[in-house]
Amino acid sequence: MSSDDVTQDYAAFDPHAYLLEYYADIGPENQALLRFLVRAFRDLPAESLTLDFGGGPALYASIVASGWVREIHFADYFETNLREVARWLDGGAGAFDWSDFVRATLELEGRDTSPHGIAARQAQVRARVTKLVHCDAKQACPLDEKGPLYDVLMSNFCVEAAASSLAEWWDCMANLTSLLKPGGRLVLSAIKGAESYGIGDRRFLAVRLEEADLTTALMGLGFDPDTIAIETVPADRPDRQYEALMFVTATKLREIG
Repeated sequence: MSSDDVTQDYAAFDPHAYLLEYYADIGPENQALLRFLVRAFRDLPAESLTLDFGGGPALYASIVASGWVREIHFADYFETNLREVARWLDGGAGAFDWSDFVRATLELEGRDTSPHGIAARQAQVRARVTKLVHCDAKQACPLDEKGPLYDVLMSNFCVEAAASSLAEWWDCMANLTSLLKPGGRLVLSAIKGAESYGIGDRRFLAVRLEEADLTTALMGLGFDPDTIAIETVPADRPDRQYEALMFVTATKLREIG
């Protein structure tokens, strides 16, 4: 497949196909992702207001966060993704089945994994996700609805897909992290060493990132260098277009600009 086949035309993005591509099973990548999220959230204050920015059609991060924080706002650029999330939150027919991710999360947390425990966590997600909003990482004010700054900002595999160059990725990171209050926690996942990612026979553009890009950007955006922690997990399938997943946590010290 040539570089000409790589696109940023997200009119071709199928939320259900994306979910089947990456979340149909819990392999090593998704186990590592859930372990990272559980570690990131288990020591956060229970009253934290959390934003899931650029969550796409996926709810795994909110499944974890809902066990630890009081309220979650879910944001994405595409209405089709927000509708997919709303379908699950409303218990609609044809919604993606997240029960395996709920069970795996509860196991990692040492909580009840019985059908009752799974149902209780699903109900908790539906109660804690209180708002679905449109977002655009390329805008200086990336949320359509201006509100309070967040105690926790999580964003998974979003910014490197939204931007078209490393310079634009820096700008998007600045816009994104402006939503986090000083003292707040950033919880971020990104693909490493990729110029695209695949969904079926389609490829979508990604900005090539390494660990040093994340460290340098966060230090420049007012995050405490002593709190920046990056874990790298190799891709679990040879057909992935990326080398690894990078998991990042950091605490914001100050506003920039």
